Order: sequence, then C-alpha cells, then structure tokens
Amino acid sequence: MSDKRTFIGIAAVNQFGNWLTFLSVIVFAQQTYGSAASALIFLAQTVPALLAARSISDRIPVRYTRRAWILGQVTLAGITLGIAFTYHYFAAILAYVAISMMIRAVLNPLYMALLVESVPQPQRQSTLTGVGAAGSIAVVISPAVGGLLLAAAGPAYLFLLDAANFVAVSLWMLMTKGVQSPKSGNPPTSQWWSGLPSPRALALAPGLANRHAWGFPALTAWIFLLLVGALLNALETPFSFTILQVSEAEFGWILACFGAGGLLVLIASLFSEAKPLRPRLAVVGYAFGLLVWMVLPTFGPYLGFFIAGLSAATLSGWVRTSVDAWSQTNNIDPKLVWGWANQSTLFVNLVSYVLASVLFGLGLSPIYLAALLFLAFVPLGASVHRQLRENRRS
Repeated sequence: MSDKRTFIGIAAVNQFGNWLTFLSVIVFAQQTYGSAASALIFLAQTVPALLAARSISDRIPVRYTRRAWILGQVTLAGITLGIAFTYHYFAAILAYVAISMMIRAVLNPLYMALLVESVPQPQRQSTLTGVGAAGSIAVVISPAVGGLLLAAAGPAYLFLLDAANFVAVSLWMLMTKGVQSPKSGNPPTSQWWSGLPSPRALALAPGLANRHAWGFPALTAWIFLLLVGALLNALETPFSFTILQVSEAEFGWILACFGAGGLLVLIASLFSEAKPLRPRLAVVGYAFGLLVWMVLPTFGPYLGFFIAGLSAATLSGWVRTSVDAWSQTNNIDPKLVWGWANQSTLFVNLVSYVLASVLFGLGLSPIYLAALLFLAFVPLGASVHRQLRENRRS
C-alpha cells in the first residue's frame, strides 16, 4: 500500500509544481510580450519533446530506470532554479520550456515502468487511476495559490517553489526502498531513427514489429481519450468567454469544478480498488457533463465540469490499466509502451491545437470545434466497448 500512495503522491506533487511553472511562464509572457509569445512557448514546449523524448527514453537501460528518474528530477530542479533569476529574458524562457518539457517527457515512461515493477497487480488499477487523476489537485489548488503568489511576489517565487518540488520528489523516491528498477526489458535499439515521431512509428504498436496500434482496442482507446482531452483544452477558453460569456473569476471556478471531480476519484483510489464509474458510464458521463457545461445556464457550467472531471479521471485510470494489461499480456517493456503513449500525447495535442488555431483563424465559431469534440466520443466509446468485450473473452 505504501508504494501505491508513493506513486500517487509523487504524481500529485509534480503536477502541482508543473502548473505553477506553466502559470508563471504563460502569464509573464502574455503580459510582457503578447499573444505571439504565448504561441512560441507552446511550440517550444511541444516540438522538441515530440521529436526527441521517446528516442531518449527508449535507450535508457532498464536497470538504470530509477536512478535516471531521480537524476532527471534533480536536473529539473537545477534549471528551474536558474530560470527563477533569468526569466526576464525571453530567450531564456523559450530554452527553459523546451528543455524542461523534453526532460519531463523522457521521465514519464520511466516513472510508469517503476510503477508497474513496484506496485502489486491487485493495486495496479487504483494506482494508475490515482496517478491519472493527480493533475486534479493542480487544477483545484495551483491557479489559486499561483495567482496569489504571482500577484504578490512575482514569477521568481513560483519557479523557486517548483524547484523545491522537484527536490522533494527526488528525495521521496530515493528514500522509498520498495521502488526498484525493472529487472528485465526489451534491449535498447541501435537504430538512430527509432522513436522519431513519423506517422508509421506512432501507428505501430510499441514493441511489436509490423503490428498496427489500431488492432488493439486498449491502444486506440488511449489515442481517442487523448483526442477528446486535447480538443476540450483547445475549446474550453474560447467557448467559455465567447459563447458562455463568463468572467475570468467564473472561468477559474469552472476549471476548479473539473479538478474537484478528478480529486474525488483520486481520493477514492487511495482507499479502494473499486472504480467510481463503469467504463461505458464514464464515457457517457464525460460527454453528458460537457453537454451540461455548454447548454445549461447559471450552474450548468459548474455542474457539467464536475461531472466531466469525475468521468474523465475514472476513464483515464481504466484506459491506463488496459494499456498496462496489454503490455503485460504481450510481454512488452513498459518503458517502450509508455514512451509511445507519451509521444502520442504530444502528437495529438499538437494536431488538436493546430486544428483549433486554423478554425479560429478562419473566424469560425467555437461551436464547430465543439461538434468535432462530440464526434470524437464515438470512436472513444467504440474502443472502450471493444476492450471490454476483449476482457470478457480473456
């Protein structure tokens, strides 16, 4: 049980710090340099990680997984400490977001490999659910704490707090004796192009030569869950302010309701192995919550985002568990599987945000992106149904 809470706790602390850093970077850049600077920051934090992270993580020997993860956290602490004193230079900000995001993208598959190795199978599902919902703490707490610190003391203190977070989680992992590196895994590849984000590399199932990911419902469910989340991220701000016409304070509370729903799932995962919702109901609840957010006045956005957050966190945990079970069944190194999953996340985010930028650049209403968002629930629901049917067969 202690290892389960260790992984959920570390994920929560990391997410809290990452939100503080993102808040300080994006607000400072927007206020100082304008919207074009915000777009450059997005590209800097996405493209290098998409190109290089999977290639690097695939090449780290499994016996060094824990050591490499701790070293990565210490490195993040060092560069975050540095940006606390150099954030006045825009070039320094761009370099920081590019390097820090790439390091985090390298460390994510290592973290998942450590989790799979260290957490017993009966506790795996609730642990993965808790890790997936850990960002909910950040959504609920970080904007309030970060906004207060940003207004009262400036960005430097947010960076310093995040640097302390990186040190804290590295010490936490170092002192947790039950967390060990995997004892075996797929040998690192010698092909320099392995892990590059070509359409073929993303479409192929990780660790299985010439087998397409579309043939495995657990992997397709991961892709379409990412797509729904990315489209929602691209839609929530323009829809809230343009269509719903909420204030900035109201928007913050709406986001907090989404986080509160996920936080409820996280708390439940700490004390129980049961899922708060069945997977099919979670898909329906996610879509229904977003519909309530869009169409019901007054309390609709708050209630809708709470339902969506609860459903999304539950579904995220179930899909993560399905991907983990798939890797175990096919005897695939978890580091390779989660490296593919991490790269897929970056790719889907990039495609979704570019699509949203094109639609909004053409002057189209956010309603069109909302229609695409609801259409994405169709293949997501189909993938979940296929995986459940496959579970029954096995």
